[in-house]
This record gives sequence, structure tokens and C-alpha cells, in this order.
Amino acid sequence: MGNLSDEQLLKRANHASRNLGAVATLASLGSLALIGCMFVFRDSALRMGMLGISIGLIAGACWTLMVAAKRGDPASVTGLLIAVAAQIVLSLGMTVLTGMNDPEAAGRNIGGFVVPFLVLVALYSSRSVLLELRERGLWDKAFAGARPVGALCMIGNGLLVAGFLSFNGGSVFVGIQTGREMAAEKRKAQVFPSILMTEEKAFMEALGKASNQTDPAAPAAEADRAEMWKRLAALQARVEVARKDAADNRKLLGILNTYSNAVDLWKKGLEAMTREDGDAVKGQQLLNQGDGLRGSAIAEFDNTYAKPRKQP
Repeated sequence: MGNLSDEQLLKRANHASRNLGAVATLASLGSLALIGCMFVFRDSALRMGMLGISIGLIAGACWTLMVAAKRGDPASVTGLLIAVAAQIVLSLGMTVLTGMNDPEAAGRNIGGFVVPFLVLVALYSSRSVLLELRERGLWDKAFAGARPVGALCMIGNGLLVAGFLSFNGGSVFVGIQTGREMAAEKRKAQVFPSILMTEEKAFMEALGKASNQTDPAAPAAEADRAEMWKRLAALQARVEVARKDAADNRKLLGILNTYSNAVDLWKKGLEAMTREDGDAVKGQQLLNQGDGLRGSAIAEFDNTYAKPRKQP
């Protein structure tokens, strides 16, 4: 700031209050938006409410510090400057830790540091202006004789500390809760691989055995077909139970619905091939369509629940 003339410095005297006002406005809007979303996304109401209140405390701090900045107090910017810098360091550390397990997610998070860094630069510049005004004896001229009120900074910084502590504490709480919910969802989703490894496997083995019979009229062939239909019915029953249990899990329910449609097509295909006036060509087409839906269900499951494999 030493290379600025007195006139240029005086023109920048209100930059601190303006920047704090901008941060306060954004924080206020963010707080109101989160609190409003509580009534729309009721499943996440507690999390949004906690973050909304935390950001509301930060907004209140910024409004209070803005008033102190209008009186030319450099301490009005110092607290927020330290808080933003600490938040950047903390978030950067979390990003590095995340990057160890998921480099792609860490890469996406890097873009989130641009705005906080710009805010940090603006606050540092604003504080430098206020200090330079004091050093050159331009304080009275810049702020019309107003004097700093220490209580404003104490109140503002107190709200700021409370806001940032509750924000980060709430973020940790939300992260833990989200992690637990995701783990529970993944455990519940294991019903699909279980179906593939038990009921479907048993059905496929019975189907293969029935298909290998050379004399359809032989008693052994009839017994194999009966076993095939029995295994298919067991598979359908297990899928139906899984669908009911997954009624509150939209992703898993969608996968199970796709797989259920595949099983239905298998049944229709086998019925078309085994009845007296059956159509083997149509039956095979239905079986192939069922195989396609089964593949889609497995692919959707892998994309949703399976841990992504690292590329060599």
C-alpha cells in the first residue's frame, strides 16, 4: 500500500466494510436457503438446520464486523481473515486425506478453494488499507472522526468463533452420519449379490440340467423340469421380498425392479419353449431380453455400490 497516494488510499477506506458486507450478504442468503430447504428435504432437515444456523452465526458476525470496519478498526477484518485462512488450511488437509482414497473426488474439490482464496486476498488488502490510513494519520479524514468500538469486534469475533466451530463440528457430524448411512445402505444392498449367488445360481443349475435332457418325456427330464420351475419360483419369491424391504431405498429398488423384470422374462421365455404349442424362437428371444436386463441391473449395482477400481 506504500505506493498509493493519500487520495487513492482514502478512496479505498470503505473497502473493508464493503467486503465484509458482501460476505455477510452471501452468508445470510446461504443460511436462509439451508433453513428453507429443511422444509423441502425433510430427511436431511437436521443436517441442513445445523449448517444453516452455523452460517447464520457467521453472517451475524460479518454484519457486526462490518459496522466496526465502517469506524476504521483493522481488528474488524483480522478475525475473519484468520478464520478464512484456518478454514482453507483445514479444508486443504481434508482434501489431501480424501485424495489418498479417491483422487478424482479430491481433484473436483480443488475448485472449491478459488472463492475462499479470493476472499482471503480481499480481506488482507482491506486490512492493509486500514493500517496504512492509521500510519499516515488519515484516519479522521477517512472516517469523519469516528472512533473504533472494541465491543463490536469482541461481539463479532465471538459470533465468528461460534459460527466456525459449529460449522466444522456440524460438518464432521454430517460426515459421520452420512458415512454410517452409506455403510448401512451398502450392507442392505448386499441382498442383490446374495440373490445372484444363491437363488439365481440354483435356478441356473437346474435350468442347465433340464436343458441337457435328450428325452423330454423321460421321468428324469420331468423331474428336472419340475426342479427348474421350483427354483425359478424361489428366485421370484426372494426378489419380491427384497423389493419390499428396499421400498425406502430408491436406488436399490430400481436395481431390483430391473432384475425382477429380467426374471419375469426368463419365466415367459421358458413357458413359451416348454408348452406343447410353444415357440422356441420367441422363447429364446425372451430369455435373451431377460439376460440383457440382468446385465443392466448388475451394471447399475456396480456403478452405485461397488468400490471403483483404480486404473493401472
